[in-house]
Amino acid sequence: MNKHKKENDKHDAKAGEAHGNNAHAHEPKADDAHKAGNAHEPQPEKKPAALTAEEIQKLEEKAKKADENYASYLRAVADLDNYRKRAQKDKEEILKYSNSDFIKGLLPILDNFDRALTTINDATDIAKIREGIDLIVGQFHKYLEQLGLARIPTVGEPFDPYKHQAVMHVETEEHPENVVVEELQKGYLLNDRLLRPSMVKVSKGKAAQ
Repeated sequence: MNKHKKENDKHDAKAGEAHGNNAHAHEPKADDAHKAGNAHEPQPEKKPAALTAEEIQKLEEKAKKADENYASYLRAVADLDNYRKRAQKDKEEILKYSNSDFIKGLLPILDNFDRALTTINDATDIAKIREGIDLIVGQFHKYLEQLGLARIPTVGEPFDPYKHQAVMHVETEEHPENVVVEELQKGYLLNDRLLRPSMVKVSKGKAAQ
């Protein structure tokens, strides 16, 4: 019986030791508590590291390059504005004097008209006056032809609505139907492009008896 009692005492002692160890295991350690407290405290701000002399030099070079690029941009803007002004002025000059060659070509014809007006007062031969005017008109037509002007054929030509403007239809036995029989105003082409249509009379079928 004493033997049985001793075994029970040993068992109780081991159980108490195990319980004590478990209790110590659940107790918070002092170091852990200290660390947990420090986690909620504000941390001191870290100061930025000072720039080295090499880094400062590189920043200064970049700033200088940026200033140079901006100055180049301002010069380019100014040059573009000056170019636009010059181009506008040149355009105005071209438009202003674009007809100078045309007018210069008309001056000899104008001179001949002036001479004709001077001689008309003393002239008595109408035939010679007409001859002089015909020469001037021929000179004028020749000059315009050199510029690409051409008269549109009319009388005896089939009516062309693109080149002819019919203002009247007339009955005639001399021409077939839809043919120009009379020109009322001359029409012209400029380098094959219609400048002004001819005003004409056009034949139509003879009325039924």
